[in-house]
Amino acid sequence: MLNNLPPELIGRALSQNFSSEEDERRKEMALNKDYFYDKQEQSIELLNDDQSPTVLNILKPIVKKKTSLLYSQPPLREYVGSNLSIGVIENIYKENNIDQLLLQADLLAELTGSALILPVFNDNFEYKIQLRLYDASNITALANEDDSRELDAISIVQMVDRVVGDDLSVERRLKQQIWTPETIYKYEGNVLLGQEPNPYNMIPFVNFKGDEVYDQYFGHAPARGLRLLNETINRTLTDFGFSIKFQSFTPIALSGTRGDTVVSIHPGRAFNLPAGATAEVLQTNPKLADVLEYIKFLEEKAYELSNVPKISVIGGGDGNSGRELMIRWFPLLQVFQEKGIRWSKYEKALANTILFVLGIEPLEELNITYVKSSILPLTEENDTLKEDIELGIKTAADELMRRKPELSKEEAEAVILENVAFNDKMNSSNQEIGNDSLPPELPLVEELIEPAAQVVADGEEENGE
Repeated sequence: MLNNLPPELIGRALSQNFSSEEDERRKEMALNKDYFYDKQEQSIELLNDDQSPTVLNILKPIVKKKTSLLYSQPPLREYVGSNLSIGVIENIYKENNIDQLLLQADLLAELTGSALILPVFNDNFEYKIQLRLYDASNITALANEDDSRELDAISIVQMVDRVVGDDLSVERRLKQQIWTPETIYKYEGNVLLGQEPNPYNMIPFVNFKGDEVYDQYFGHAPARGLRLLNETINRTLTDFGFSIKFQSFTPIALSGTRGDTVVSIHPGRAFNLPAGATAEVLQTNPKLADVLEYIKFLEEKAYELSNVPKISVIGGGDGNSGRELMIRWFPLLQVFQEKGIRWSKYEKALANTILFVLGIEPLEELNITYVKSSILPLTEENDTLKEDIELGIKTAADELMRRKPELSKEEAEAVILENVAFNDKMNSSNQEIGNDSLPPELPLVEELIEPAAQVVADGEEENGE
């Protein structure tokens, strides 16, 4: 079996999988995921046992906002190709719940740089194709030496613990599945467990990138810089909390004691000093307000450098017109537009990879329209809607069709007419009830005050006052 191996290619793949540089990259990407899922305490080095970690997860809301742009609502896909190709892709997408899968892929690409989707044959699926999702923390790519954007091999890697020896000690090993266009090799450590022909005659992983890097197969993980900034905030918060704890009592420094002299200090009690010894109250006066300003500055920079306006995550702020929101949310809109262009290209590559492994003609085009209204709570269209209808630029039916694309023009017009008739009826009914139920006309305040004053005056005369 070993004689059938291409030694140079597999040797290069094994060498890269075991390299310290690649191991460090995979660990960093896994750490990004840990930060997102609130496992941040383990990365904080404590000064002593009295110190407790304090963490603030800024990474999660920013990343969630960026990864909710494209697939939080199903986009509209327009296929160009043969009826067979279109029908197969639509059914495979439906069976694999493609929008939820790509929503998760978007998150993993943001955290690790690349999310990779692998179509595999599975008889339990009606159309025999299951889409599996991996990320750059458990994938190692061996790029082509002439074009690093192309692959010579790709490895699925996983750390496994094995019980070895008579003493039942545990040894951690790297489990690998190395894909080449012709063969799939399975290793544990550097021991070959087996190999099998590649049924796809290609490396069918489709790469969805967080940020594209020129001349590199894996994308850049935007969450990495955010994690490093979040680490600084967490370390500062941890030290800040310890400073407050340290200030909860009065630190006293003794000097001039000799030998094994023991001085017991108890809160609220006087204590005796040996002859020649002195005690001094330490004045630390930490700049707590300055530290809070520093943390606030880092938080603002986290949002700013991520192109996610803080208002888009926590809400609030002045103004609520569509135009103003467009201006304030412009950095996020740029992310949406740029990512939409790239991910449309990735989706087409995925569809055609699926069709290739099935031996079906590829699509000519795949045009995707992402739902822009999922970004802003109020768009410029909403801001000018009333004016547009009054000027005849659009109709109420047009607006209803924009909000509910599944309605035809006739259905939208029928809904509008029915709603208008119902509202008119309800308004007229409310008006009649309102007129009949009005209370009788009340006298003026002056009309009430004058008789009351007269009654008081008459009472005073009777009492002889």
